[in-house]
Amino acid sequence: MSVTAQATEQCELPKQVSLSFDDDLAIDGFYDSLYLFEKYGVKATLYVSKWPNLTNLQKQKLLAIQAAGHEVGNHGLWHRNATDFAPTEHKATDVDPAIPYARGIGLGIHTFAYPYGARTPLHDAELLKSYVAVRGFTTNYSVALPSGKPSITAYSIDSGHYNFNKVATAIDNLQPGETVYFAGHVIGPWANEWHITTSDLEAVLNYGQSNNVKFCTVKDC
Repeated sequence: MSVTAQATEQCELPKQVSLSFDDDLAIDGFYDSLYLFEKYGVKATLYVSKWPNLTNLQKQKLLAIQAAGHEVGNHGLWHRNATDFAPTEHKATDVDPAIPYARGIGLGIHTFAYPYGARTPLHDAELLKSYVAVRGFTTNYSVALPSGKPSITAYSIDSGHYNFNKVATAIDNLQPGETVYFAGHVIGPWANEWHITTSDLEAVLNYGQSNNVKFCTVKDC
């Protein structure tokens, strides 16, 4: 391939943003935001925890979310801190037991997000035997992050850490073929800092659309 052809191919690669939201408590807000995702042509990821406690209504919402083209991922059977356990024990007691619940609902699970963002390289290596990607979490926007799979770290966009200028800068700094990952929890009003308002979320979606980025799920980015 010529240098010119390589440059052309590089320019044709999309700049990508991956949005994900964590916890069983996030199901309702994600479902209520499907209209907003559709408005901006966005596909996002919802990571579910505490699977045994899901209500029938929540299960129906998860199926609707998946049917709309979004990804439902695993966030642990009981939302345990991975680093409290050896990698094999964590996988055996809090990761793998969630899968029968997901399959019983009719969900396909491809990626995992660590509760609290807690992880080690050994935990990543163990989980990547079964998942196409694993996602961590940081509130520190000064950290230089790798932008590709399989070991991902996402910037927080929860209200306690949300800064639109930093989000915009992260998007502006994308090169063709790169992905920036953002993660939050509940969409809409909430009683603590672990939420993002609908208006703040729409500001992110609008900025990404205005800058011709592709919004993709964690498994598809």
